[in-house]
Amino acid sequence: MGENTIVILSTHIVDDVKELCTDMAIINKGEVLYKGSPMDAIAEIQGKVWSKRIAKSELEEYRKNFNVISERLIAGAPEIHVFHESSPDGFQPLPADLEDVYFTNIFKSAKEAAEVK
Repeated sequence: MGENTIVILSTHIVDDVKELCTDMAIINKGEVLYKGSPMDAIAEIQGKVWSKRIAKSELEEYRKNFNVISERLIAGAPEIHVFHESSPDGFQPLPADLEDVYFTNIFKSAKEAAEVK
């Protein structure tokens, strides 16, 4: 259906975007934060996403000192993903995915908005 017609797909299922779309946009609060190919978006942040499991008590400190783009609990302990140009001490490299692209763009936009105020 999408070969000859423009289809607008709004989804929270990130893999659908990668598998079905040749072009995508990330829109937040009416502002287009990214427009382009899903694969290009992933390539732009490849090698810049890092992961580390930390203690819950350390979470706020990591948020202050790193660009934490996502966090999830694994067996009760937070695992954080950070966006950083080079490997921060104690972090493991992580293959970038569209979820990392999304959160990198959202947090970058929020940080820029906070700096303007």
